[in-house]
Amino acid sequence: MRVTRARSRFGPTGTRRSSAAMPQRSRRAAVVAVAVGVVTALLLASPGSTVAMPSRLAVETLVATPVDIGGVLHTENNTASDVDGSVVVGGADLGDRGGLAWAVDLSETPVQARDLGSLGGGRAGGASAVDGDLVVGTSDMGGRRLRAFVYDLGAAQPVMRNLGSLGGVDGTSGAVDVDGGTVVGWSSTSEEGVEHVFAYDVNASTPRMRDLGIAFQQDPDSLSVEGDIVAGSTAQPDGTVHAFAYDLADATPTVRDLGTLGGSNSVATAVDGSIVVGRAQRANGRWRAFAYDLDAAAPTMRSLGTLGGRHSDAVDVEDGTVVGSATDVDGLSHAFAYDLADPAPTMRDLGTVAGHPTTVVGVSDGVVAGSWSSDSGDSRGAFVADLAAPTPELVELAPAVPGSEVVWADGIGGNVVTGSYSEAGGDAQAMAWVVSRTSAPAFRFSRSTTAVEEDAGVATVTVTRAGDPDPVVSVDYATGSDTATDGADAGSTVGTVTFAAGETERSFTVPVVNDSEAEEAEILLLRLSNPTGGAVLGEPRTAALRILQSDQQPDLLLRARPDRRYRGDDIYNTTADGQTRHRTARRNRTRIFYARITTDGSSYNHFTVRAAPPRRGSRIRYLTEGQDVTDVLRSAEGMGNFTRPGVNYRRVEIRITVGRYARIGSWKPATLTATWTGDGTLRDTVKANVHVIR
Repeated sequence: MRVTRARSRFGPTGTRRSSAAMPQRSRRAAVVAVAVGVVTALLLASPGSTVAMPSRLAVETLVATPVDIGGVLHTENNTASDVDGSVVVGGADLGDRGGLAWAVDLSETPVQARDLGSLGGGRAGGASAVDGDLVVGTSDMGGRRLRAFVYDLGAAQPVMRNLGSLGGVDGTSGAVDVDGGTVVGWSSTSEEGVEHVFAYDVNASTPRMRDLGIAFQQDPDSLSVEGDIVAGSTAQPDGTVHAFAYDLADATPTVRDLGTLGGSNSVATAVDGSIVVGRAQRANGRWRAFAYDLDAAAPTMRSLGTLGGRHSDAVDVEDGTVVGSATDVDGLSHAFAYDLADPAPTMRDLGTVAGHPTTVVGVSDGVVAGSWSSDSGDSRGAFVADLAAPTPELVELAPAVPGSEVVWADGIGGNVVTGSYSEAGGDAQAMAWVVSRTSAPAFRFSRSTTAVEEDAGVATVTVTRAGDPDPVVSVDYATGSDTATDGADAGSTVGTVTFAAGETERSFTVPVVNDSEAEEAEILLLRLSNPTGGAVLGEPRTAALRILQSDQQPDLLLRARPDRRYRGDDIYNTTADGQTRHRTARRNRTRIFYARITTDGSSYNHFTVRAAPPRRGSRIRYLTEGQDVTDVLRSAEGMGNFTRPGVNYRRVEIRITVGRYARIGSWKPATLTATWTGDGTLRDTVKANVHVIR
């Protein structure tokens, strides 16, 4: 299995002993507390209980409860790496104090975090995987020597155990995955600069680090273990990379090269039973998802195809069902599933989230987890999909803190999806979602975040009903303040939406107040409550209305010489009035001016800068940081510029060369205009002007 592979099924899990608590960050404590009751009901069910998972019906849908793990870690930057049962593990960045390996048991009330300590170096690189009570990862043992470790959560007096190295006392190592007491990872060897894959049997009478003789590739996602099978990728003598499998139980184990699909490289990402999956290149260099059955009479790498596009990638496999991502004819990435046991198997298109590029991270008990990203990459989200449904729906997962711009899923195990979120400009924070199925009508917002320009007048918010579509049901909605003030930045709104029999979607509107003040993007909270008729609340039940940044004024400044002050500060127009600089030049001479692109807005924002074409009898070049950007500035798209108020700016050097036949007395201008587009359009223009003299 890979690091993010599921190790247990959806359903009840047992409890664990209490972990040492760490301080909570007060701003997220309420989020954690709200989730605890629901999480406990889903994770602390007694054996045989059906709280976590009702029986499957045709109208079942997935619901999820977010848990803010970052809120109990009290660190600036932390991520989850793996989950088994109710235990999530990961790492945190403590800045100058190093790192932290941690474990969180979601079944505890309240949710707490355990610091796993270090190997003596005062810092840990993080926990990478968990199986049962065993947590593995990498820690500093002093002298900047990293070592693989194992930590037994169930021990009476748990301590971090150093697994050693293949390179002696000065060697380094790191653990990547664990299954059934077998740890796999990387280690330096006695040969300088060479790292090998190792296996370590924690349950052996005299455990030791076993050198598999396989060159380690730096991508940890390409190394996994399940049972006795280690799968990953290793370098070949010709410099290419091939997927491999290694059976630890063989009397004389050898590395099995899984080959490629006719191209140069292949990468294994997961193993389940005898099936290894990953991606491999064809002769034309394009990547294809593959499956390889180690137990087949004549094993060979099998291409799973694409969804009409150029590339595909398999990331996980469960009971013969392969999941991953593939591009369509337009190059858009979709989630897919592929049933190897089907008599006529084909790649099943699971679709995308709202038309955004969508990727998969894993599968557990027929539930696929993954992430999506906007085309610009500045917004990301997470989703789950139920392969048991006739038409699987990609259900968006709500962030632990509503309005977070970036949310992503890292893996899935049992009925827990792990991931992270970050608020605007903030560090990554670990979180989890406890997923369950329900056949009751389930209300949720169609998107965890709805974006609207300030001048839109109203924002339309959609509520959907999943699950049983037959009963007449209703749910209340209300707005609330976050960074936007309810009633000031947007009209305070409360109401009820009623769904008739068979109706699955209803909408309501929120008035948006437009003003002339430069404002950052603001969040208004949206909440669902009081479902009727036996309905339940799904996720997202709390969403965000993001009122996009408004009235962000670009400010261009200009000077004629490096030692002169800039002109044009706090002057905004498109005629360059008050922000024009003049110089004189003879024919064939060049004059240099300097423009500065800044913002007088309130937040980090994006401008487009364009240059007017030169007049006859002159040649104009524009440079920034030594690069010629003339063609970009004169193109229809212009040059993009990201600027933060009072922090950064871009300088453009303007070179005006007078032609040899330019008319004496004429003017040769170079004009730059910066444009911001949002709830309106704001511009600013500067002009460098050369007067031709004898």
